[in-house]
Amino acid sequence: MVLAKKKISSFIALLLVFLLVAGELTAQTTPPPKEDKEDKKIDDQEIESIIEGTESESGDLENNTFIEEQQSSTGGKLNINKASADELQALGILSEIQIQSILNYIKSFGEMKSLFELQGVYGLDKNTIERLLPFVTTGEFVDNKTKTFKEQLSLGKHQIFIRYNQIIEQPKGYSPPDEASTARYLGDRSRMYLRYRYQYGTLLSYGITIEKDPGEALFSKNAPVGLDYFSGHLYFRDRGPFKIVALGDYEVNLGQGLICFQGFGLGKSPSVNKVKRWGRPIVPHTSANEFNFFRGAATTIELSRQFDFSAFISYRGRDGNLTSTDTIETDFEEVTSLGETGYHRTENEVADRNAIKLLTTGGNIKWRGEKATVGINAIYNRLSKPLEKNTDYYNQFDLSGNSLFNGSIDYSYLFNKFHIFGEEAFSQNGGYALLNGILVKPVGGFDFSVVHRYYSRNYQQLFANAFAESSTPVNENGLYVGFSFSPIKYVKVESYFDFFKFPWMRFLTDGPSNGYEAFTQISYNPTRRFNIYARVKFEQKARNASDEDAVIDYLTNTKKTTFRVHMAYNLGSFALRTRVEMSYFNNGFEPKTKGFLAYQDISWTARNKDWSLSGRFGLFQTDTYDNRIYAYENDVLYSFSVPAYYGKGMRYYFMVKYRATRWMDIWLRFGQFYYPDQTVISSGLDEIQGNHKSEIKAQVRLKF
Repeated sequence: MVLAKKKISSFIALLLVFLLVAGELTAQTTPPPKEDKEDKKIDDQEIESIIEGTESESGDLENNTFIEEQQSSTGGKLNINKASADELQALGILSEIQIQSILNYIKSFGEMKSLFELQGVYGLDKNTIERLLPFVTTGEFVDNKTKTFKEQLSLGKHQIFIRYNQIIEQPKGYSPPDEASTARYLGDRSRMYLRYRYQYGTLLSYGITIEKDPGEALFSKNAPVGLDYFSGHLYFRDRGPFKIVALGDYEVNLGQGLICFQGFGLGKSPSVNKVKRWGRPIVPHTSANEFNFFRGAATTIELSRQFDFSAFISYRGRDGNLTSTDTIETDFEEVTSLGETGYHRTENEVADRNAIKLLTTGGNIKWRGEKATVGINAIYNRLSKPLEKNTDYYNQFDLSGNSLFNGSIDYSYLFNKFHIFGEEAFSQNGGYALLNGILVKPVGGFDFSVVHRYYSRNYQQLFANAFAESSTPVNENGLYVGFSFSPIKYVKVESYFDFFKFPWMRFLTDGPSNGYEAFTQISYNPTRRFNIYARVKFEQKARNASDEDAVIDYLTNTKKTTFRVHMAYNLGSFALRTRVEMSYFNNGFEPKTKGFLAYQDISWTARNKDWSLSGRFGLFQTDTYDNRIYAYENDVLYSFSVPAYYGKGMRYYFMVKYRATRWMDIWLRFGQFYYPDQTVISSGLDEIQGNHKSEIKAQVRLKF
């Protein structure tokens, strides 16, 4: 106990020194802060749409750099008359056809005098314009690129985030060892997070991120800076021939994600015109994601007006499970799996921490025409120890050895109301992955998209993130068709159909299989204050039957159907959100199971914006885990909560935000799951004795 107190005291002392140094630097380089402006925040429905379009229903959204960048206000509004296609695309709101329509409008009619002119741009509907307005302006253009590097270092904005959260009840992993099990977590159950970042628009950024997950020890020999995870970056753009320079930790996005895409990638979602991957080739890594980034140096150089060249090199530790193999001549170690959770809570997890070294290098050369682009991409990975997974039938084509090379060609072509795109990739073992798509906007209120993919069973990759039913573009063929249109004023229909086939076995699927997914959503949005939508989603997919009487595993088609009705109403200072959702699941040989969720959200914001309150009360009941329902919750800035509702119980949370000064914001949040019919929650080291699980969270942001 004394040692733990000393560690916490040391961390607090380190934090105070850091804040004092940051404050001194700020006082020397930054003029007094101007009147504070509200963060350019994506509304909750937009964030939830983004989340539901990711490849994982419950992915680590708190570690999503893209959403952080979208909500950041430090870059100021973009002058739409001077914006390039890349800058408009980086907003994450417009499709390629809409971007080209804006550029063509300005080219044909001259600069916009008012944002009201957006209504005259082909392909921009009311909803898109409303989402675009907070991010753009037609006002006086200030070319920040003319500022000297010294001015960019002194005229930007500093932000410091300090966050703490923990589960109130004590899980088994934090209790004293007993006769049944001696395994326990090495640290306490708190999560600590510290981030400092300086930004001058989108031209300059530097900062650090430090984090400790629950169960990880403070100031251990594996955490020399006090917390388990430490990340830093320096990033600048448009300095001479260098369009981008990144030092430290960064992310790389190439093509359509078949060989490397570490940023955000939208999958199947109501936004049917956003199935194409996009993003700057090199961006700073600012999140707490502990595995999906590179550490080293990267740059993009403008060779000419039409050619860009990007190159990167990285050398960093990766978590991996090691085994020793004895031979007559020597002993050597192999890696049976690569870790991706970033957790280092137990002795085994600590032993896996940075157990191997990964060298990664690669590049891209891109040609840009007026309406077309072509890129050639390559990436090479080399592990310090060979990867030899525990081979099963389903994974026998996975990477084996200590090196991997991938190459690809990506392209896009915009012709009138058609946008064609794709990427064709290969791995050094002869595997290949092909993705091709088309976006069409035949009339202003109609969008149509088609994506075809063909991923061979022996295609190998380490950092791919492409459009797929599975989490990786391997062993899958599929055809996606999506469309949206407005049949009458204020009504929008969005729908997609996706047919997929898996030519080889998969985990828990001992044979080739196929399936399909269908989705339709109808929304009614008569005013900015009121919105209601109803949706239905159906998915059929094969997996092994959980039949204990069967001699061998056989496949059965599982079917899941969800229905949702959601209403949002803005009353000025108050906002209400109401949802009812049903889930039905059938595994093919047992009775159908069902799930239910209903919740009411309410939020209030003071007129002076100094105070805001939000909360939820929800009831849920699901027969099985297959009926679980995910629902986005309002959380502190840059933190995203999407818990799974399953079992029978009640969920509530409330949060308060207080703007103490122009340079300080404070958040406090409390949430709890209550299960009246349970005496134990979760299992293993996360097991909680009782029928409720509660979490507290506090965050402070300092702005200079």
